[in-house]
Amino acid sequence: MRYNGNGQSGYEAYVFDLDGVLLDFSDDLSGYLTTIEKIFVERGIDADDSDVVTFARYDELDTEKLRSVCEKYGVDFEEAWRERERRAFEYQVDHIDEGKRAPYRDIDAVRRVAAAYPSAVVSNNQHATAEYAADALGLDFDAVYGREPTVEGIERGKPSPYYVERALEDLGTRDALYVGDSPTDVIAARRAGIDAAFVARPHAPNPSSLDGRKKPTHVLDDLSALGGT
Repeated sequence: MRYNGNGQSGYEAYVFDLDGVLLDFSDDLSGYLTTIEKIFVERGIDADDSDVVTFARYDELDTEKLRSVCEKYGVDFEEAWRERERRAFEYQVDHIDEGKRAPYRDIDAVRRVAAAYPSAVVSNNQHATAEYAADALGLDFDAVYGREPTVEGIERGKPSPYYVERALEDLGTRDALYVGDSPTDVIAARRAGIDAAFVARPHAPNPSSLDGRKKPTHVLDDLSALGGT
């Protein structure tokens, strides 16, 4: 038996994305960009806005583009990236603590799933942020994975299946469903050999626009039907 949209599930485990699935996006993008911009400002560099945005992205990070930004300004890439990850973590923790980043209203469904099934989080956010958010949300996952604060961590992020596969190893099964809100999530799940559910959040692309390798196994209006809830 497989998930059929009516609360029935045959999946042995669930893996969730964090941002946009469990935790709402912050509406203070300017503050976040200012935080990342300090990496350059404190080195006396007036970086182009587009370069700051490149350094601030989470999905589909391109190591070579990031490296070229650092070379452009004579900045050590690995050092700057570690600092970027630290600053982003601190910024997000403040926003979680202040309630500026809140869980979605269907978060209780995820709590029930996590209590009944092996479950994990795999995020393109920093590992420290993913761990902090899961704890702050009161979600007792069996495994939590985010990016390591290194260049290798960039390359291991989704759509690479690296962290999804590590989570599946921890959960002890490949009969799992990955729940995300972006084509990147779907691609990572498919590369890991598991099914993908796409949550149609307001910020997410229209599910009907997804095709090919981006087409999910299931489309969900929210998380309430998962795991027999």
